Amino acid sequence: MEAGGFDPVETYKKNYIQDGDRFIWRDGRLWKAHTMDFVKAIQAAADKFGWKDAWKGWGKPTWVSEDGKRARGVGCAIIGNADAGEDQNEAYVRVTPDINGGESQVTIIMDVTESGMGQRAALCKMVAEILNVPYERVQLTTPGTGEHNPSAFGLCGSRGTITYGRPVCDAAEDVRRQLFELAVPHLHVPASTMELVDFGVRSKHRPEISVNWKKLVPHDLSITGYGRHMETFGSPSMCIIFLEAEVDLETGKSDVVRILSGTDVGQIIDPAALEMQLHAGIGSSSMDSALFEENIVDPATGRTMTYNMIEYKWRPFNQFPKFDTSILESHFDTFQFKAVGVAEITGAAMAPAVMQAISNAIGAHVSQYPATPNVVLKALGKL
Repeated sequence: MEAGGFDPVETYKKNYIQDGDRFIWRDGRLWKAHTMDFVKAIQAAADKFGWKDAWKGWGKPTWVSEDGKRARGVGCAIIGNADAGEDQNEAYVRVTPDINGGESQVTIIMDVTESGMGQRAALCKMVAEILNVPYERVQLTTPGTGEHNPSAFGLCGSRGTITYGRPVCDAAEDVRRQLFELAVPHLHVPASTMELVDFGVRSKHRPEISVNWKKLVPHDLSITGYGRHMETFGSPSMCIIFLEAEVDLETGKSDVVRILSGTDVGQIIDPAALEMQLHAGIGSSSMDSALFEENIVDPATGRTMTYNMIEYKWRPFNQFPKFDTSILESHFDTFQFKAVGVAEITGAAMAPAVMQAISNAIGAHVSQYPATPNVVLKALGKL
């Protein structure tokens, strides 16, 4: 892009994978992107950041102080991952009517470990919506108990929304189908004309006719639905990072002053968790890999010297730059909730965007991680 003088945003729009594009993933098989189109998300993020006005070209600063001692440059980088549909999983959803009263308990039987992104809560929300029951009436089994839970690869990396969402939704829909079939003799209407409401089944056209789940389920028994997800790599994710960095041309010190993270996750399941996931892109092995995170090894002993969070120099919260997001919500044809997710890729494009911004600010190419003052001054020819 630099050699051709191409605008990164326009290049990403033309070259990022789109619906129908074929690609070979690391499994060696040929896949076709399914309903993916991130062009609008890329452009929306660029517009919100103000890229058109900020971008002056490769090696050209956006701003230079009057005394010529400081300069700013912008950069953007994009990342995606086809792992959003990786690994097989299966799930059961069981409905157990209360002994007393007319409500029921809904249990998701699945091995889902909570690793920080609220996936267990998201799955309960999906099932609650499909069965039209309060969220508080849906529970998940304890993770890591193989004697009770079905097989699963485990929740990790850039997957979970699809690989866990699809089997859980399939299982909930299986429960709904069974309830409708059991309700036919009671409502005397086709199952296709029924709906779930208030732990019961009723006719859509004659809502006064209904039957409680407790009457449909044999006494002391339950209804269990089953669902599974088979591995697919046809639904890649996307995250694009825009940022502006300021460089002290005398000392070589660089600082990121503002960031915008843009994506299209499909249907949003948990807005708060999504925003936190995007903010988490500032964390280790992302933005500050380009600035000061460094693994230093003693050449004499071979021992790592940066072995803790002080020596490795993580950024504290009070040093975070201004952060903004641009989130589109297309309904991708992935599973019942039309979502694809975003996960670990939120930080993967940060470091290259920083290096691009520093290079544009100083008008010299910087590619050595981390871009410490010595690295910047060397690029400027001052060392």
